[in-house]
Amino acid sequence: MTQSWKHRNWKSSLVSLVVVGGAIAGTATSAIAQVKGDNTIGTLVNGSLIAPCAAQTCTITGGTPVGANLLHSLEQLNRVNGQTANFLSPDGIQNLLVRITNGQPSNIDGQILVTNNGLNPNLFLMNPGGIIFGPNASLNVPGSFVATTANAIKLENGDIFSSNPAQPLPNQLLRVNPNALFANQLPAPIINRSIAINPVTGERTGLQVNNGRSLLLIGGEVRLEGGRLTAPGGRVELGAIATGSIGLQVTGNNLFLGSANGNLADVRLTNTAQVDVRAGGGGSIAVNAQNLTIADGSSLRAGIAPGQGTVGSQAGDIVINAAGEVLLTGALSLEDRSSILNSVGDRAAPAEGLGGTIQITANVLRVIDGAEISASTFGRGDPGNIFVQANRVYLEGGKVIDPSNPRTSFATSRIESRVEFGAQGTRKTVSVKTTEWLSASGGAYISTSTDGDGAAGTVILEVRNGEIRFDGIGPDGIASGAYSQVLPGAGGRGGDIIVRQPKLLTLTNGAVINTNTRGRQNAGTITIEQAGTIVLDGRSSRGFPSGLLAETNGDGDAGALVILGAGQLIVRNGALATARTSTEGNAGLLFVEAGSVTVEGRGSAIDLDTRSRSGGGNAGLLSINTRQLTLKNGGQVTAKTFGDGFGGFMQLTASDSITIDGEGSRLRFDTSGDGDAIGISIELGN
Repeated sequence: MTQSWKHRNWKSSLVSLVVVGGAIAGTATSAIAQVKGDNTIGTLVNGSLIAPCAAQTCTITGGTPVGANLLHSLEQLNRVNGQTANFLSPDGIQNLLVRITNGQPSNIDGQILVTNNGLNPNLFLMNPGGIIFGPNASLNVPGSFVATTANAIKLENGDIFSSNPAQPLPNQLLRVNPNALFANQLPAPIINRSIAINPVTGERTGLQVNNGRSLLLIGGEVRLEGGRLTAPGGRVELGAIATGSIGLQVTGNNLFLGSANGNLADVRLTNTAQVDVRAGGGGSIAVNAQNLTIADGSSLRAGIAPGQGTVGSQAGDIVINAAGEVLLTGALSLEDRSSILNSVGDRAAPAEGLGGTIQITANVLRVIDGAEISASTFGRGDPGNIFVQANRVYLEGGKVIDPSNPRTSFATSRIESRVEFGAQGTRKTVSVKTTEWLSASGGAYISTSTDGDGAAGTVILEVRNGEIRFDGIGPDGIASGAYSQVLPGAGGRGGDIIVRQPKLLTLTNGAVINTNTRGRQNAGTITIEQAGTIVLDGRSSRGFPSGLLAETNGDGDAGALVILGAGQLIVRNGALATARTSTEGNAGLLFVEAGSVTVEGRGSAIDLDTRSRSGGGNAGLLSINTRQLTLKNGGQVTAKTFGDGFGGFMQLTASDSITIDGEGSRLRFDTSGDGDAIGISIELGN
């Protein structure tokens, strides 16, 4: 529903914006780079109420004070490269509220400056006709900055500062903050193309506010077309509202958007656009939109900046709410991908501190063409958690950066939390919850891993009564699926993978769910709870099996594979369900509880074994509890050792029947090395 601007039931300490207006062309430019007052509320431009200013510096004074707010009204605000609009802030002013009234977009390719009185005032720029920041646009604002194409700002007492000069002004005696923004019809967009260079650091930071300050863009659409937004240790919010209102909390220089009441619009980051809030601590990003697109190597970046932070530093969060789709697509290189990142340091320079959370709520999430969502640590400190909640989630393939060498230049689409080489951090969680669909194909994956001394995290896939489909491999040979891994030489323990309540779980053409240690510590456990049907089918084009794999290729022990309360488990066409070791570690537990279990086809197996030739790795326990167990056309259930360790113990319970049919089908428990096979127990019902 659309919220009327006359509504008075607003929480205290919030400001509102109202939006009206039409679309603007993304290539619009101003005919004259001028600033001009409109002679409505006493705003002076270089001392004049109405004379246009096209000088290098246009100084804005006068206006109408309303408590700690100073209201300005301009007919035009346009600046080209090298020009400045300087707003003078008198004593006692905390917020400068500036409206543009001619219905045309403001084209700003110069500097917006606030000369302050020591209070570090915030600047609110409102133009329903649209706002375009050019490639040279920059901010020099002591407080926080808000740009909006809303058509009204509501104050805490309910009064309105409208973009329409015919509307009455707020009560001039009250000291109240802005409280909300309003949109009565589809407002114009805000476009940012700024890649301005920070004169101190020499880096391209685009529109930048001071450390700890907030930078908010609220429009009908918000488009970062190669532009950058930077708020070190502060807050960036992107809000796109088509009609209705959105709350705004103002506490000093800390600004936060509240919930939206109405229809949302789209936010788009393209052409390597970037939002960066990294610092020694703090720094958060929020996006509220109908659809969010991050493309062409664009990124949202939070976390502890390289070389900064201390042991107790805490990074802020990235929170995305989209009523429609969140789309991440594209990669320019293996390092420069379309991405959402919350990290402690980077590959070039480690850092210290705790990573923040990435939280995405949407109807649909798509991560395709080499894009990534990542929470990692490159130094001392824990990575953050990743929480995704959507009706449908798609991870698709990746991008070959160098067609002449696809195996080593494949940028995989992924969601991952990682402790990098040499880093220290404890385990965190990657949680994906959907109601309908979760898929990964063409080598895309969801992963937690450790390449350092920290433990890998937990992967939780919760698809209540929906479907999980993992299929195929990428050009680099990596299988689609879900992983929790300890990489070679790492000292951290592997994490667990938990799959909850899918109606259907299918792994095909080499796709896997895999806990694996190639380091010194143990692998984690795969647990599948209350699945309807589980289908493991076929092998990849390179001959690797689809499957559920709890294994070790290092010194640690394999984890467990536990299937609880499944309707049916089908393993066919060379697929595997296994807990195994191929080195000196011990194989783990393999436990299956399902209504029916079918293993069909040559090379298909439920398998518990150790293949160590140089050590004494032992196989563990294989237990199947089912109504019907069927092995046919070469399907096998095995517990065995090919080395010096003991073979596993097999325990089979079938309330109805066990059927073994066709050449090569078998129950097998043995050893082909010096170790002993332990035995088998079979219990049949009626």
